[in-house]
Amino acid sequence: MSFEIENAHPSLPRSPRLPWIVTTVVVGLAVLTVTCTRVWPQAVYERLALLTEVLHHIQNEYVVEVDSTRLVHDATVGMLTQLQGDNEVIDPAHASAEGAGSADVGLVVTRRANDLTVVTSTEGSSARRAGLASGDQIEKIDGAETRMMENSEAVDRLRGRSGTTVTVTVMRRGWAEPRDFTLTRERVAGPALTSRDLGNGLILGRVHRMTAGLGEALRRELAKSTRAGLVLDLRDVSGGAISDAVNLAQPLLGPGVEVAYATGRQAARDEFRTSTSGDRLEVPTVVLVNTGTAGAAEIVAGALRDWRRAALVGEHTFGVDDVTRKIPLSDGSLVRLTVGRYFTPKGIAIDRAGVAPDFDVASATGPSTQDAQLERATEVLTIERVIETHAAAQTQARGGTSALP
Repeated sequence: MSFEIENAHPSLPRSPRLPWIVTTVVVGLAVLTVTCTRVWPQAVYERLALLTEVLHHIQNEYVVEVDSTRLVHDATVGMLTQLQGDNEVIDPAHASAEGAGSADVGLVVTRRANDLTVVTSTEGSSARRAGLASGDQIEKIDGAETRMMENSEAVDRLRGRSGTTVTVTVMRRGWAEPRDFTLTRERVAGPALTSRDLGNGLILGRVHRMTAGLGEALRRELAKSTRAGLVLDLRDVSGGAISDAVNLAQPLLGPGVEVAYATGRQAARDEFRTSTSGDRLEVPTVVLVNTGTAGAAEIVAGALRDWRRAALVGEHTFGVDDVTRKIPLSDGSLVRLTVGRYFTPKGIAIDRAGVAPDFDVASATGPSTQDAQLERATEVLTIERVIETHAAAQTQARGGTSALP
């Protein structure tokens, strides 16, 4: 499941090279003749023979000598950049250490139209304090252009020893020119979920990061006081695993309910359901989302909306969520390949469409102490409560019984 790009190889030495689209076709497809087990049409093999001829002429006649190792590497990267999702090659020397812990600046990034784009920033991180926001484009990292930089290399440059700094050059819609931000690499700690009383029995549950045990944490927070409604804040929450999404949704959906499903070319529908134990929390719920809501948080929001267990307030979510597989290659490297997509229970592909709110409320711009999205969420819960109370009273007047949802 790909929400956040992880550590991979450092930058390889550059050498004069052909445009990436040429190297992609020449080398990338040629490699398939050796490694691919699928039976290709005869016409494809004929075209591959021509590509091998072109490669021969590049190696022998191109105006300058070409680093063949770099040529093959760039070709592979070129192939993967033409695909949707976070697909990348991880160098053999770093494949075994991929994902090793280190400090970072708190940026979650992905590729959008070849631009290194901010999904969100981690709460409490230097990136959040600097004001970097979802949709920002990172043009340079310590002066190095990111346009043709592999995703893994970009994230590797952002990570490092705690206390060190890195400068990112950022372009944002509406800016006349890019701006530089110097960020400090840090290890961000703290609770994954906190709560506070909003008054009138309404509770705000703020998720700070997607991790294991969120469902149990939510139950504990709601058990502290009488609850008339819950505002679940998933704004600027990214990363996490499918199991984290299922765990958080569990207390609000109840046992045995589908949270999401995944499909791909090589696999049938794979359903992800809540466990068969544990009662459902009977509390009216509104979920806050924005453009920084991504990955596992999007799955939770989509499931609660599809099953009509919560209304969504805020902005359209980012839409970055896919099933990835790390495939070992013959030289010891890995290729991270998108092999499937996650869908909400009602069939919305999250990585393509994201999740749309029921009540569209824009995030505040500039310095402001007003949280219009939270205010709208409490209004929705209050109105819902009035409607439910009225319906219960009518049922009682007719001699029946009523249970609030």
